[in-house]
Amino acid sequence: MTAPTGSQPGNDRYVGTLVGESTSREFRLAVAHETIREQDIIAVDAQLRRPGASEMPERIRIWAKVQRIERVNPLFPSEAGHELAATRTDPFDTVLSLSREMVTAVCQILGAEPLDGNREGKLDHLRYPPQPASTAYRPDAKDIARVVLGELQQKQQRALDIATLSNRPEVDVKVDGHAIVTRHLAILAMTGAGKSWTARRIIEELAKKNYPIVIFDPHGDYTGLADVPELRERVTRYYARFPIFEEDGETIAEIVSTLGYLLTDTMRARFDDVFRAAKSFIVDDEKEMQERTQWLAETLKNHELLTNGIKPDLWLLAMLAEAGETVLRSEDTTGKQKLTDWGWPKFMGGYSKTDSRTLEGIKKRSRRAAKVLHRMELTNQKIARSAQPIPTDRKQLVNYGKISVVALAGYTSDFQATIYSIIADDLFEARVSGELKLPVLLLLEEAHNFAPARAMTPAELRAISITKQIAQEGRKFGVGLILISQRPSRLDETTLSQCNSYIIMRMVNPADQKFVRNVVETLAEDEAKLLPDLDVGEAILSGQLINFPVLVRIKKPESQGEREEKDAFEALKQAHEAAQEAQNALGRP
Repeated sequence: MTAPTGSQPGNDRYVGTLVGESTSREFRLAVAHETIREQDIIAVDAQLRRPGASEMPERIRIWAKVQRIERVNPLFPSEAGHELAATRTDPFDTVLSLSREMVTAVCQILGAEPLDGNREGKLDHLRYPPQPASTAYRPDAKDIARVVLGELQQKQQRALDIATLSNRPEVDVKVDGHAIVTRHLAILAMTGAGKSWTARRIIEELAKKNYPIVIFDPHGDYTGLADVPELRERVTRYYARFPIFEEDGETIAEIVSTLGYLLTDTMRARFDDVFRAAKSFIVDDEKEMQERTQWLAETLKNHELLTNGIKPDLWLLAMLAEAGETVLRSEDTTGKQKLTDWGWPKFMGGYSKTDSRTLEGIKKRSRRAAKVLHRMELTNQKIARSAQPIPTDRKQLVNYGKISVVALAGYTSDFQATIYSIIADDLFEARVSGELKLPVLLLLEEAHNFAPARAMTPAELRAISITKQIAQEGRKFGVGLILISQRPSRLDETTLSQCNSYIIMRMVNPADQKFVRNVVETLAEDEAKLLPDLDVGEAILSGQLINFPVLVRIKKPESQGEREEKDAFEALKQAHEAAQEAQNALGRP
């Protein structure tokens, strides 16, 4: 067979010659000096006769990926090196040969196709090893793109343009958006490696396809999506007011103990009654609500309630506890009856004057917890910027072409997990029941807080429960997941294993590397060894989103994250100048 021009040793596309033992899975390549790098995609032309066939052998092209490169000089043994080091002798001052190096590459076979290629870029399994002494060459960019994309070339409506090949920047790498939104994606990397950068690029590409997305954003990494001109009218930011009365009394008692002071056993025994009274206090009947507000304002001598109104929060719970305390101390029979009628269980006959001290303790602890929670909510609203409250009807978060960013910054991880689990559970239930007509993709930044390997609190337990359910059953009901984590070893293994696509970036922690190797079946050992040395923005794509694992460089997204801060010293200088201008404006020296 006559080899194509690109495979000839004198041609600039030539990279080497097969040597030693080869199998249907890998071969070794004697490499021409500095012609290839690890993770390069190369090709070998060969002839293959099918079993039992009498006709001429089929001419095929074998595609392979360079897994590792070995470099050795047989004429410069290690003993000589040690001797030179001991005597502090420059090797160039000796008669040792330094130019007879042998560079060998170990190449993984990706598959084979007819020599003239095929439009679909589909590679068949190779069942017979290539012949030693065959030549390998660097394919052109168009051929590489065809093979990397595979069947995705014919399905451009689901292709997402997110990267270029790391070693061949002229080759665009597109991934299968269908695999991402239906079979779940995990983006795993250490801090600063480019996780959020990558996620924003994917979101922007999905937005071009009008796919509904709900983002749970713990740090403000996605607030900048609304600043992209093409997305401005499609991104809605929501601040997360903690839904006190969507929880049960026991959970809220735990929150009050955590944020305020520890509730005593006696207080816990009465807390659920106070919670139920507060939960039933607000009614839709405007006249009735006005009467209740008037009574509460007079009982607490707090007439600001008539102006500011009453909201379903911890402050209301503290006020109801105080109202109960006041009624018991004054032995107000009418007040006792009102509280009973308004939903306080057995307050008329089941409470005595001695219970007033218990209610006083609940009041003080609830007030303190309400202050801390209010401070979290203010921080959350500040980071969320021009946001609106999360709608009670969660289905409003999901619309054709819409991106909903739920800002969780400012809350502790337990509160974030609780808010997420309530919303995710509502959306999943709405899809199962058919009330929500559109599919939805949920993106979880810092996913190890929502699906931890070990749940330490009731909030984490609920969050991991709904995440596992979506991971295992979401495909059937059109609910997809993107999990983003800097500590994959802290992720629930079952949830992560349900992801069929992976984007893995720089990872230094040995525990995380080991965990990823164990869970991600499509990640080869040699590729796993690359993880600590990847540059910022480099990633290994693996799984159903791509034809075969490749090393890429993620393209820059249009949006910016909240934490892509300025240089600290430049920011200090600007803040100082702004402060001076403010002082000068007030006429101060």
